[in-house]
Amino acid sequence: MKMNSIEQLKLEHFLSTHVKEMITAIENGEPPLNGVIEEMQEKRLIDMVNEEEHSQIGRMVTKILAPYGYYPLKLPNGKIKTQKLSKSKTIKGQQLFVKSGKAVKKVR
Repeated sequence: MKMNSIEQLKLEHFLSTHVKEMITAIENGEPPLNGVIEEMQEKRLIDMVNEEEHSQIGRMVTKILAPYGYYPLKLPNGKIKTQKLSKSKTIKGQQLFVKSGKAVKKVR
């Protein structure tokens, strides 16, 4: 199912309001979506995800977490490290994040 612009805005708003949960997942060594995926599925914010939507969601998460100093973990070969999402029925894997920059925002 292709997300329309309203669905994208709803998803981006949801992710923006759940930064604390995503950061907790990162600090536990998990992909950030592991902290929110069950609620996303319950609220039907995501259904069947194709490759394009998978990339869109990854870009949203990166954009939302960057001001807090969290960025995707890059391997020596330049590729971004990914990990399987253990709690997801729709998204197979997501990039791992690390705290690697100066935060311009603080989690409340």
